[in-house]
Amino acid sequence: MAGTLYLIATPIGNLGDMSPRALEVLEQVRRFTRIPLVLHGCTGMEESIVREAIRLGVARFLLKPSKMDEIEEALTFMTGVLDRMPREEGAEPEREDEANSFIVRQARAYIAGHCGSKLSLQEVADHCFVSQWHLSKLLNRHQGQTFYDLLNAERVRRAKELLENPALRISEIAEQVGYADTAMVGSLGAAATTSVSISMSVIMLLNGFVMSLGMGITTMVARSAGAGDYEKARAFMRHAILVILYVGLPIALVIIGLHRLIPQWLGAEPEVLELAAEYNIITGVGRIFGISSMILNSAFRGYGDTKTPLRINTTMNVVNVIFNFLLIYPTRTLTIFGASFTMWGAGWGVNGAAVATSIGMAVAGLQGLHVAFFRDNEFRIDFKGPWKIDWVLMRQVFHISLPAMVQRVCMSASGIIITKSVATLGTVTLAARTLCDSAESIAVMPAFAFQTATTTLVGQSLGAGKPHLAEKYVKRTAIIAAIVMVFGTIGLYFGARAIISIFTPDEAVIALSVECMHIIAFMQVPQAVGWVLTGALQGAGDTRIIFGITLFTNWGIRCLGSVMAIRVFGLGLPAMQCVILCQGIAQMILFYLRYHSGKWKTVLKDTGAPAKA
Repeated sequence: MAGTLYLIATPIGNLGDMSPRALEVLEQVRRFTRIPLVLHGCTGMEESIVREAIRLGVARFLLKPSKMDEIEEALTFMTGVLDRMPREEGAEPEREDEANSFIVRQARAYIAGHCGSKLSLQEVADHCFVSQWHLSKLLNRHQGQTFYDLLNAERVRRAKELLENPALRISEIAEQVGYADTAMVGSLGAAATTSVSISMSVIMLLNGFVMSLGMGITTMVARSAGAGDYEKARAFMRHAILVILYVGLPIALVIIGLHRLIPQWLGAEPEVLELAAEYNIITGVGRIFGISSMILNSAFRGYGDTKTPLRINTTMNVVNVIFNFLLIYPTRTLTIFGASFTMWGAGWGVNGAAVATSIGMAVAGLQGLHVAFFRDNEFRIDFKGPWKIDWVLMRQVFHISLPAMVQRVCMSASGIIITKSVATLGTVTLAARTLCDSAESIAVMPAFAFQTATTTLVGQSLGAGKPHLAEKYVKRTAIIAAIVMVFGTIGLYFGARAIISIFTPDEAVIALSVECMHIIAFMQVPQAVGWVLTGALQGAGDTRIIFGITLFTNWGIRCLGSVMAIRVFGLGLPAMQCVILCQGIAQMILFYLRYHSGKWKTVLKDTGAPAKA
C-alpha cells in the first residue's frame, strides 16, 4: 500500500457537488498511506475545499482538461517522493490487510444501518468506494460469508432485539381491553363483573378464527421478510386487509346478532342476562375495529415491529380506562392530596364500560390502518392494490392457520363447557373465576410476548436459511421467559389478595379467588416455557402438531377433568384450577418432545410462488 500512487478523480461539471465526497475518499486514503496525493478535478473549486485537500496531503492539482506535461511532472514528483521514502519490511502487506479490514468494517456498519430497507451489494460497494466484485471478495475473505448471508444475518439479529426491548414484556398488556372493564365495574358488584365476562368464551371462539389467520400472516410475513422478499411481504400485508373485510366484519355482525342469546346459552342468571346482552351489542359495534388491530398487529410483528403493536394496544387501553372513568360512575366528589372537587360522570354502569371499550377498539383499529397504509417503509400497503384474493398466498396462510383455527375452536369450545359448569356454582363462583382469569392473563403477558417474539425470530431465521439461529433464539427465549415468570409466580402467590381487591370489594369473591390464585401461581413457569416452544413451532409453520397436542390436553385433561371435578365430585373451583395446572405441565412436556425431535425445521420447505406486484 505504501508504494501505491493515488489519483482521485471527480466528474467534470459536478465538482461543486462532489467535493465533500472526494474529501471523504481522501480522508479514508490518508488512514493507510503517508505519501502525497494527486487530485484530478476541474476549475471552480471552493477555497475551503482546496485548504482541506492540502491538509489531507494533496501535493498536486491536475485541472481538466489536463496537459500531458503537467501529468508527467506530477508523476515524476510522486516517483521521487516514493524513492526517498524508507521501506519497512512487511509493512505493505500489513497496511493492505488493515485497509481491507477497514473496508469490511465500513460495509458491515452500512449493512447494519440499512438492513431494514431494500439493500443491494452495489449500494454498499458505492458507499465503500470499491467495486462490488472487490467488496464481495473481501467479505468472503474476512467474514467467510457472502453479502446476502451477512444481510440476512443482520436482519435476524435485528429481530433478536425484540427480546432485549423492555417494552416487549408488557407489549400485550392492552390486547384485551375487557380486563380494564372487569376491574372498573367490579365496584358495582358480582353481577356487573359477571355480565362483562360471561360471554367472553363465545366471543373468543369467534375471535379465534381471526387470531388464527393472524398467526398465519405473522409467519408468512416473517418468512418473506427474512428472505428479503419485500414484494411478497407486501402481498401478505394486503391480504391482512382482505381478512379483515371478509372474515372480521361478518364475525362482528354475528356477535351483534347473538348479543342476548350468548349469555343465555351460558346459563346467565336473570340479574346478569340483561346487563350482559346490552354489553355485547354495544361492544359489537367497535368489534370490527378491534379485529382490525389484531390482524394488523400480527402483520407488523411478522416483519419485526413490536413497538407499533405496543403503541396501538397502549393507546387502546388508555382510551378505554379514561372513558370508563367518565362513563361508568356518576358525578361524584373526589379528594386528591387533600383537595376535593366535583368529578363529572355519566353513571351508565356496565353500558358505560361497553361504550368505552368500543371507543378504545375504534381508536386502535384506525391507528393500525394508518400505519399499514401511510408509514413509509418497505411493507407499506399501496391503495392501488391489487385487491383481488391471491389463492396461492391464501393457501400458504391457511396451511398454517387452519390447524391453529381448529385448535382455537377446540380450546374455546372446551372453555364454553367449563364456563357452563362453573355457572352452576352461582354468580359468586363465576365472578371469582373471571377475576382469577383476568389477573392471571395480565401476569402472563410477558410469557405471551416471548411467544410472539419467538414466532417472529424462528420465522425470520428459517426464512434466511439459518435453522441453527432459530434453535439458539428458542433456547435463549425459553430461559429468559422462565426466569421472568419465577417473579410472576412469587407475585401471584404473595400478592393474590391485593391483586383481586383491585377488581372487587366483595369479600366472598376475594376469598375464593385468593385460594385459586395460590394454585395458579405454580403454573406460570411451565406455561411460559410451553408457550415459547409453541411460538417456535408456529414460526416454523408446524401448527398441525400444535393442534394435536392442544386438542388432547384441552379436552382430555382440562375440559374432562374440570367437568368431573365440578359436576361429578363437587370439588369446586380450586379443584378445577389443579386440573388446569396438570394440563399446563403436560403441554410443556409434549411441546418440548416435538421441538427436540427437530422435525419442525423442515415443515415449510418453500414459501410458495412469487407474489404479484
